Amino acid sequence: MLANTTATIAARQIEEAMARIPQIDAQRRVAERNLGPSFQESLNATQRKFEEISQVTRLISELISNTSVIGRQAKEMVDSAKSTIDNASTTAVQRRDEAKMAFDNATAAQKVMLTAQKRALETQSNVTEFKVPFHSSLLSLFILV
Repeated sequence: MLANTTATIAARQIEEAMARIPQIDAQRRVAERNLGPSFQESLNATQRKFEEISQVTRLISELISNTSVIGRQAKEMVDSAKSTIDNASTTAVQRRDEAKMAFDNATAAQKVMLTAQKRALETQSNVTEFKVPFHSSLLSLFILV
C-alpha cells in the first residue's frame, strides 16, 4: 500500500512538472529576449572557456600523476644507491681490516726475518772467530733457530 501511495505521489509530481514546462519555456524566451543576442554569445564563450579550463585541469592532473610516478622512481633509485653505498662502505671496511691484518703479518714476518738475520750474523761472526769450517757454521745456524 505504501508503494502504491508513493507511486501515486510521484506520478502526480511528474504530471505537475510536465504541466509547468510550457511556462518555464516561456520564461526562458523572455529572459533571452531581455538579455539580447550578446547573452547567447557570452554563454557560448563562457562554455568554451570552461572547456579549455577543463582540458588544462586534465593536463595538470596527468602531469601531477606523472610527477608522482617519477618521484617514486627517483626515491627507489636513491634507496638503491644508498644500499649500494652502504654495501661498498662495509666492503671497504672489511678490505681495510684485511689489509691491516696483512700488514701486521708482514711486520711480524719482517721481525722474525730480522731476528734470524741477526742470529745468522752472530753465528757467522762466531764462526769467523773460532775459524770453524763454513758447513759447520750452517749447522750452528739451524741449531740456534
